[in-house]
Amino acid sequence: MLDQETKRRIDSSRQILVGKIPDPKAQVEQITTALIYKFMDDMDQEAKSFHGGRATYFTRDFKQYGWSKLLDPKLSGEERFNLYISAIKELSRNVQLPEIFRSVFKNVFVPYTDAETLNLFLKEINEFSYDEGKNSESLGNAFEYLLSILGSQGDAGQFRTPRHVIDFIVEVLNPEKGESILDPACGTAGFLISAYRHIVKHNSENFDPNNDDYSFARSEPDALGVQIQSNGRYKGEKLEQTERKKMQENIVGYDISPDMVKLSLVNLYLHKFKEPRILEYDTLTSDNRWDDNFDIILANPPFMSPRGGIRPHNRFSVQSNRSEVLFVDYIAEHLRANGRAGVIVPEGIIFKSDKAYKSLRKMLVEDNFLWAVVSLPAGIFQPYSGVKTSILFFDKKRAKTTDEILFIEVQADGFDLGATRRKSNKNDLPEAFKVLQKWSDRNKETSKIAHWAKKQKIIESGDFNLSGNRYKVDIFEELTSLNNSLKEIIISIQEFQSKAEKASKPLNELSKQAQKTVTPFKNTTDHFQELYKQWDEQVKKIRETTWLNNLDISQEIRDVLVKICELHGLPDLSNVVKIQRELNNALENQQRWPMIELGEVCKIYQPQTISQKEMKDSGEYIVFGANGPIGRYDRYNHEESEVLVTCRGATCGSVNISEAKSWITGNAMVIKPKEKNKLDKDFLYSLLKVGDLSSTISGSAQPQITRQNLSPFKIPLPPLEAQKEIVAEIEGYQKIIDGAKQVVENWKPTVKIDPKWPMVELGNIAKYINGFA
Repeated sequence: MLDQETKRRIDSSRQILVGKIPDPKAQVEQITTALIYKFMDDMDQEAKSFHGGRATYFTRDFKQYGWSKLLDPKLSGEERFNLYISAIKELSRNVQLPEIFRSVFKNVFVPYTDAETLNLFLKEINEFSYDEGKNSESLGNAFEYLLSILGSQGDAGQFRTPRHVIDFIVEVLNPEKGESILDPACGTAGFLISAYRHIVKHNSENFDPNNDDYSFARSEPDALGVQIQSNGRYKGEKLEQTERKKMQENIVGYDISPDMVKLSLVNLYLHKFKEPRILEYDTLTSDNRWDDNFDIILANPPFMSPRGGIRPHNRFSVQSNRSEVLFVDYIAEHLRANGRAGVIVPEGIIFKSDKAYKSLRKMLVEDNFLWAVVSLPAGIFQPYSGVKTSILFFDKKRAKTTDEILFIEVQADGFDLGATRRKSNKNDLPEAFKVLQKWSDRNKETSKIAHWAKKQKIIESGDFNLSGNRYKVDIFEELTSLNNSLKEIIISIQEFQSKAEKASKPLNELSKQAQKTVTPFKNTTDHFQELYKQWDEQVKKIRETTWLNNLDISQEIRDVLVKICELHGLPDLSNVVKIQRELNNALENQQRWPMIELGEVCKIYQPQTISQKEMKDSGEYIVFGANGPIGRYDRYNHEESEVLVTCRGATCGSVNISEAKSWITGNAMVIKPKEKNKLDKDFLYSLLKVGDLSSTISGSAQPQITRQNLSPFKIPLPPLEAQKEIVAEIEGYQKIIDGAKQVVENWKPTVKIDPKWPMVELGNIAKYINGFA
């Protein structure tokens, strides 16, 4: 666990550098370089003091660069500065050093010339110490905290993956000793270290699978909200030395960035990897390692393709130049026969209709890779990005044994979805893990956050959409089915009752005659009594609540019906009819999505207006009225594009959308979603554009819309994924419409005129006759 003193030292080191080096990545590089320098000297001193050995790193010509020499109080600030500069330059050339250390010092330089800053910085670094037997694990955790500072998005679209999400994926895949593990876009090696820890934990004497907490459900509070998994309690005693060595050989990472490779190597080394296998490798454009396959692959690959796209080699099954498509394809194709994978993907992979995305999903479903999809909250990468993501779980063995795919919707992960990501008591990850575990063992765990869809249904959709909500059983359809079933039950009961009544009449008559004649009709009477008894038993069976078990409805609807039956005491036919009537009313009132007042989910206001005189012909920013651009201005009052509704005049109620960084005037009502992860702006625009706002308009001479009138206006609010699907579908149709319009506008019939043809006056060849009105 990251102790507060270690954290304080790291923070203090950063604070010393921040005035000279504002870039967090450069700060991390300087701290990493200094820490490795110090740890190399610590290891030399430990070898000499406790093992009777000799120094390994600072020997011969490199003795002059020992840490104690560097911090010699006799040195002036300038002398110390020059010695440090010389040391990091020469250490990269020392062939006696392991390659991992030489790579740390390669191309490193100090980007400032202030000797006092370096003095303060080295004194803080001096407080750290490397003791392999005592605190190498805590230093590994400290280094992970240091790497969390990188947090922000990289040039290639990388995002730091939250520790608890990494641990969740690892726990689901359950890597075992002897299995080969790959992260093809490893960043700082977070997935690989979590997989290593998982194996050590599960091979420890004190590990109790029934009582030990899941690492993804624990958190350590700190300034960045970063979770650092504690590993000190698990020693991995069940692992033999050869197994440990093999395990480290089996853990492999690729990354295209030399900086990330360097940081990964150090991170793994500080987690006791003597020779970590992190390779600088372009996973998408190089095929040198294409034939290497793995038992487990974990990744959060870049979500963004570089400008101009990617030029991949031709061995991919799916042809694309989108990095997220290619990475998922790569992962699927590099699993061994019984391989497993967990990969975080952006929402485009889930439902985009482009050919490459559709082909990828088709392969995952039809070729039996995919067995579960876990939808994550939109703010899980805050504060670095609000991008919506999901986790795709592959299992080549498990997927072949089922005709269904599990869909889970995680709405809370233990933190709120704001920029600060504060801790929260709401966490769906433990329940999601339980459902996934059961499904991995071919059992279904009933859960409000989970449902299953038949692969055939996904295939029949045509676009292989992996949005879970699309395949949820429609409550509307269930109510309709249930209503019809109840009608049939009522008819059956009525038929039985009618037969019973008909049977009872002759029975009564026969009974009267039997009393007179005593015996002649005894046999006939017995026959009718037996018949009546049979009918009576059938009626009782239908009246009992067990009839619910014969209905083809979900457990959710069944539970509701049972409660209704308990309230009404079902046995009477009149109560069955009453239930049917209630369900019929529910069916009429049922909405597929909840209807929400606009004011609940949107901020509605009129912005400050400017006069025509204030507008300029060549201002930097566009001025937007409700119906579109009306001029330019040298300032803007809205950073983002906004949905606008004309609030007065002849076009009152028309809907438009502004551009980003524009000035919106007061004749437009701005309708701004309060929460981006609840209401999509493009969906809102499309909805209002095709909607009828006439009910919100007041005034006859001068029509107008007020905020008070607009706030109660109700709109359907489907899940965010469904909103984005609808927008994507509308955009697809709009492209077709725009293309058709362009064809019509540009099409003009042309007749080629041969210059050799004679030119004559029209009057010479045609007769003009006046027409009649």
